[in-house]
Amino acid sequence: KLDIKDIDRYVVAQGPGSYTGLRIGTTTAKVFADTLKKELVGISSLKVLAANCVKEKRIIVPLFDARRGNVFAGAYKWYENKLINYLPDQHISLEKLHQQLKDQKIVFVGTDAVKLADSIKDIFHSEDFEFSNLQYNYPSAYCLGLLGLSETPNNNIDDFIPNYLRLTQAEKQWLDKNQGKDIKYVKKFNDQL
Repeated sequence: KLDIKDIDRYVVAQGPGSYTGLRIGTTTAKVFADTLKKELVGISSLKVLAANCVKEKRIIVPLFDARRGNVFAGAYKWYENKLINYLPDQHISLEKLHQQLKDQKIVFVGTDAVKLADSIKDIFHSEDFEFSNLQYNYPSAYCLGLLGLSETPNNNIDDFIPNYLRLTQAEKQWLDKNQGKDIKYVKKFNDQL
């Protein structure tokens, strides 16, 4: 029964993820934060998924299927009751991810980890890994909120954009067509990658 003015901070999953979903989510959070003069915090969608695995001792590898043989993945580890980024979120093939995580004890989390289980087993066959409990495979608004409590708010709401980790096909084609032109949004988006 809170009034919208009682909310002090808006926390949103900033990506990676569905392009449309990220645009809608970040735009909504930006409008509320800007209009009501409240704080805005973006949290990695992968970190939100990793946060489900509370007290996990192994390296947590949340992943989303990015298609074409690639995934969006990062690696996280609990350290002094804080979830730290062990390996940056990235758009990567499973083979390259395997190279970055060799000889580590890891746990994969996410519905797409289950979907890609056969490929993961083929590539990580000799490594010490397992899959998380099924109840941890979905992002949690509760975990998003908890992570958002300790993050530093974004100082410039206008510059807050989703973290896609890759360009869409339409953006790639647009950039190819408009090479050499200084267009701030596209330049800024490319600087993020």
